[in-house]
Amino acid sequence: MTAPTQTREADTTRRVPFQRPPRIFLEMPGGEMVIPAPATKTEPPTFHALSALVPAVFALATLVPGVIFGNLLSALTSLSFLILMPLMEVLRYHDETKLYKRCMAERESNYRMLLATRTRDLFELHTQQKIALQQAHPDIAECAERVRQRDRQLWARDQSHDDWLSLRMGLGNVPFAVQLKPPEYEPLLGFDPLLEQASDMVKELTMLPNAPICLPLREVNAAGLVGPRGEVVNLARAMAIQAMTHHPPDEVKLVALFPAREARMWEWLRELPHAWDDEHTQSYLASDPASAAQLIDSLYKLLNRRAMQALDENASEKAPTPLPHFIVFLADPSLYENAPALYLMLTQGNALGTTLVLLAEKLEALPRECSAIVECEASIGRFRRAGSSPAARSIEFTPDPAPAQVAEQCARHIGPVQLKRTAAPIPRKVTLFELLGIERPDALNVTERWRTNDAKKSLAAAIGKRLGDEPLLLDLHETSDGPHGLLAGTTGAGKSELLQSLIASLAVNYHPHRVAFLLVDYKGGGMADV
Repeated sequence: MTAPTQTREADTTRRVPFQRPPRIFLEMPGGEMVIPAPATKTEPPTFHALSALVPAVFALATLVPGVIFGNLLSALTSLSFLILMPLMEVLRYHDETKLYKRCMAERESNYRMLLATRTRDLFELHTQQKIALQQAHPDIAECAERVRQRDRQLWARDQSHDDWLSLRMGLGNVPFAVQLKPPEYEPLLGFDPLLEQASDMVKELTMLPNAPICLPLREVNAAGLVGPRGEVVNLARAMAIQAMTHHPPDEVKLVALFPAREARMWEWLRELPHAWDDEHTQSYLASDPASAAQLIDSLYKLLNRRAMQALDENASEKAPTPLPHFIVFLADPSLYENAPALYLMLTQGNALGTTLVLLAEKLEALPRECSAIVECEASIGRFRRAGSSPAARSIEFTPDPAPAQVAEQCARHIGPVQLKRTAAPIPRKVTLFELLGIERPDALNVTERWRTNDAKKSLAAAIGKRLGDEPLLLDLHETSDGPHGLLAGTTGAGKSELLQSLIASLAVNYHPHRVAFLLVDYKGGGMADV
């Protein structure tokens, strides 16, 4: 996509090549952990009064006759039973109570030790997950350092990664990657403080505090940033820094439409290769109605071509999102209102390779199609998905500060960096001189070409370049690709340009006595001007 908003010649003298190395992920915890229940709680011992009183009654019954009739031995025996039987029951109850308390103390001690061990293990997994998340979603300072050092993590993401287009906004609570299951509670066994402690531990460790909170642009067509102007611009700047740090400029482009009075807040983007076309001649920034209209119109044409291509592909197979993906920051409604491209991006944008990020001071200013809402305040942000269940909670986070000077430093460091590839890709644009392999018109040497090329044997002509910067030849000779052909494509797809390239290539390679052209253009315009 190109937009005639602002142009400049590509500065190839200061380019610094950078090759993307393989991405190495830190291991994330996962799986499930079941917290076992404590040992079954036994019943406490009971004092059996009858066991002591019944023998005592019988002993008393024999004691009285023994005393009355002077039977000393019988009296002493009965007295012993009268004293010993209750005493033995008391001693039994005392010993069993002591053993019970010791068993319960050991049960509590062992279970608390188990919970302490599990808590320590879970905190280690917390730390492991937090480190992995912070590596994947660093703060602004770390992004700036990666850009300055041209770290191996620079431009590390691609469409195959889960965090593609996931942009960090700040820090908050995220779900723990390990699913914790507390022990089951049995109401019939009564209240157990150990089970309550285990449940409290699970509640405390289910969430991971101070972890990166990200806006998943891959999942939405449009996201809205709502709040005081300074806060939403800060968040948009943080997202832009995240995007240009993690995604290469040939896969993610940054587009910004902003009011002229905020030029100083957005102009730093102009140094980024992400804010220019691949030839680095057309900018994707606009702050006045004329350039904004041209930029949106150019984007609209690109999306229409992508939509037509999607219809031509096999509907049974889900095609990957076309690249580059355009993250479009809309900071001034007056520059995009009533634009046809807006509705297309709001409803189908993500499938066609665009995501809108709209800045507004109030929620009412956002279109209904915004499916992700971020409310910004001075020290807190709230992220929620629009249209979700009323029970769905909003995610609170502390926004990352993104100072303008840090953004400008990042832009200056990343501006000269040029993606280095192991194999030359298919170029997006080829000039006629590049097609013919010359640098100046006087190097064409037409007469020599006419003398050496025999139209009786071949009509091969270069019409473009393919992978590896190799020329793509079309030979209309009857022994090769010809003699007849059909060129089809939607409006604006480039049919006329291709025919013009074919005619120019044939004209410079074959003598006019051997090759002649008859042009019939019913519509007029492109081909008629040849």
